[in-house]
Amino acid sequence: MITSIPFEREEERMERTLITGGAGFIGSHLCDFFIRLGHEVICMDNLIKQENSDNIAHLIARAV
Repeated sequence: MITSIPFEREEERMERTLITGGAGFIGSHLCDFFIRLGHEVICMDNLIKQENSDNIAHLIARAV
């Protein structure tokens, strides 16, 4: 499920996007896509499959 909610930050309009299952193959690509669009992305995943964390390792370094 993907949800986008507009919010204000430092006088600019930005989208906040929630991606459930974001550490999976498709979800991690969706995270990359929305980040490139300039969205703030919230990735939610239960990480039942440990190898899925490898899919988002490059994004964790950018996390705030």
